[in-house]
Amino acid sequence: MTNTGLEVECGTGARTKMNRIKLNLPKDHHYDAVCIGKSTPEEIMFKTDNILYIKALGRGSYSRTTLNKYGFPRAYLPRQKYFFGFQSGDMVKAIVPKGKYKGTWFGSVACRSNGSFNINLKNGRIQGINHKYCQTIQRFDGYKYIIKRRGMDLAHSPHLNECLPVLNSVFNMYIPNRESFKITKIKPWVMYFSVDGEKYFLKEKDEDYEIWCDLYRKPDMEIISSFGGHLSSIVVPKKESTPYNQINIDQIIFNMTWYELVDSYMREEVQKRKVIYKKCDKEIKKLSDSILLLKNRQLNIMDIGVNV
Repeated sequence: MTNTGLEVECGTGARTKMNRIKLNLPKDHHYDAVCIGKSTPEEIMFKTDNILYIKALGRGSYSRTTLNKYGFPRAYLPRQKYFFGFQSGDMVKAIVPKGKYKGTWFGSVACRSNGSFNINLKNGRIQGINHKYCQTIQRFDGYKYIIKRRGMDLAHSPHLNECLPVLNSVFNMYIPNRESFKITKIKPWVMYFSVDGEKYFLKEKDEDYEIWCDLYRKPDMEIISSFGGHLSSIVVPKKESTPYNQINIDQIIFNMTWYELVDSYMREEVQKRKVIYKKCDKEIKKLSDSILLLKNRQLNIMDIGVNV
């Protein structure tokens, strides 16, 4: 490859991990790609928090028979791929004028021979949409495309920290006081609550080895905001059987504000904590650098003693 004249650089997993720890980045596939090789800069400026995931799905299967657990035929798939001009996997825009799913929907379509399609959304699925309501946006090319938003507070990326509150403020999600926030149900993977009568729920998801939480508004199921992490980092009960009236509501609101899921009356307190956190992070970095320097000096003294 070097004979082609292109710049070729080799790296190891150890170097990638060292660069990632040095830049204080979380363990993730896209962050690892940034930290590969010795050419990784000392400072990285992220200009967006949207990440495009691409997953290979293939273009179908030669087998047109589905089997049960004993290996006997259970159903037979149609031998044609296109129905009414659509193929399963096409990205479509569905404008439904009436009925249960009235509105505009975007997603990948699952075709049926009777013309009643299913549309796989970013979160969930709607069924029984007539093909007449669908418009093709992109033909299926064998890959699945997902755009996720990573709401992480990166100390070395001031641009990202500034853009997160702006993005969330567009959705106008604000908790004015403690009394307006009421929890209705909590499970290990979801929390249902209301703010001034409006219903929301925060749900944890795990897909392609990525864990994140989406905040939904009912009843239109609109995603207000997201952050990368477990639901347990927001809701931290003393034990699983803790009654709702004994859960620390202020701590939950503080955590949701910290991770930029919502804006609340605790915004000033969160900003103060973040300033303290960044100062402590700088001090820890200085201490770690001084420890590394001392270790290097110790190794040099040991080398001198061996040579003598």
